[in-house]
Amino acid sequence: MKRYIKLFTFLSLLFAILLLLAGLMAHGGRAATRETRPVGVRLSPGSMDVGTLEARQTLTLKFELVNATDSPIRVLGSSGRCNRVACLDAGPGELPCSIPGASSRNIEVTLAVSNPGVFAHEITLYTDCPGQPEVGLVVSGIVVERIGSM
Repeated sequence: MKRYIKLFTFLSLLFAILLLLAGLMAHGGRAATRETRPVGVRLSPGSMDVGTLEARQTLTLKFELVNATDSPIRVLGSSGRCNRVACLDAGPGELPCSIPGASSRNIEVTLAVSNPGVFAHEITLYTDCPGQPEVGLVVSGIVVERIGSM
């Protein structure tokens, strides 16, 4: 019985080595590496919790729009979200805009809060970046009538 266990262990190890060698040969003799450079377009930060806010105020939030491609892109427009608690949209005069390859640009987003409640709204920016026509960002928070009245 011990002899079969040793044979099985040897064959399993041999099979694992053959799989490893086949993988190396498939990648031209080099180990597969993961691409570390971000691809496409992204907003930084990708989300933001603004915490607790008093009702009936407007904030301007700043985000960095990063073009990690080698080509220039255009941001053509945006789509925000509104409900009875909050309204989120790109700031006036922000779009359309262009961003050179391997570059970034600050984007202002306007958040208007009106009534008490909880919100988590996404704003979507539309780009001409191949393979990534949209990039989104979520802003969340709590709106109270007055701070300290929770």
